[in-house]
Amino acid sequence: VCARPCWVVVETAKTFIEIEADHFNDYLAHEGLTQVSEMRAAAGQSQRSGREIYSKYCKTALNGHGGTLAFLDAPVGLPIEIVPVNGGPVRTGESLAVRVLVDKSPAPGVQIRASHQPATHSGQATSSVVRTDGNGYASIQLDRPGLWRLHTIAMVPHQDSGVADWESLWASLTFRLC
Repeated sequence: VCARPCWVVVETAKTFIEIEADHFNDYLAHEGLTQVSEMRAAAGQSQRSGREIYSKYCKTALNGHGGTLAFLDAPVGLPIEIVPVNGGPVRTGESLAVRVLVDKSPAPGVQIRASHQPATHSGQATSSVVRTDGNGYASIQLDRPGLWRLHTIAMVPHQDSGVADWESLWASLTFRLC
């Protein structure tokens, strides 16, 4: 247990993956990557497999003294990250304002999926989806205690089409709310 807010941060190496066309299209829809779907359709590539280079950037908040949840509210400098706007403390029933940054700039219009697992693990896991506004901000309703995972993906055409079609950056923010 930390006396002050702290993060555990994990970065993965860039990894190539090729996904069959129908599964890639489903993945794009699930992750709210509509602009990528539209670009593929406009280029006549919707029936082609998706060749992607991805990397993941994960942050986990450790609970503070006495089980109180608080966050560091400054970016740590990852290529993509979900940054809490206020440090807290954060309580059940409140909203958590976050900002998504890609290369230290606001990421407008990206989907954030908020997944919740009840503290007892016997309840039903749930998820909800929001999109960032024009300045990269969104608000997540933390309506119950348990384990929370926020995640988002930013995807752009890969600079070298001989290597991959797309490059994606995945960000997650996890924490336990008591």
